[in-house]
Amino acid sequence: METWANSVLIVDADKESRNTLSAHFEKLGWIVYTANDGRHATQVLQRNNPDIMLMDVVLPVRDGITTCSLIRKDVSMTRHFPIIMMTASPDKKQLVRAIDAGCDDFIVKPFKFDTLLNKVKELVGFHLSKKKEEENQDEEAVEKEAEIIVYSKQ
Repeated sequence: METWANSVLIVDADKESRNTLSAHFEKLGWIVYTANDGRHATQVLQRNNPDIMLMDVVLPVRDGITTCSLIRKDVSMTRHFPIIMMTASPDKKQLVRAIDAGCDDFIVKPFKFDTLLNKVKELVGFHLSKKKEEENQDEEAVEKEAEIIVYSKQ
């Protein structure tokens, strides 16, 4: 079975939901980090570097939309990773707020794991290809800089 990412952070106040999602991802060989609220999620992010984050909108201590916004505004976050917001309410205003806060996608509960996994694959695949593109551009810039230095020394 193909693995698209190495790690996922699952943020949900409902322990059963966290455990169910964790079991599905672990079965695919992923490293799973979990948090039960927005504040705990930011603490987990300070210690780990997940490839994607799945976060419920309704959380104690700090809700998912506020947490997403804080993560996206945090200049100490050195890399961008996709965030999928999970919600039990298909309220359009809430979804717009989540997107405005910086989430990359959302999914309405209840959902099938395969549906979520397809979203994860799409987002992580996009971010990995974008990262490779940026790395290639950086390598090309370094090579050009090296050529200029060599040329100017001659």
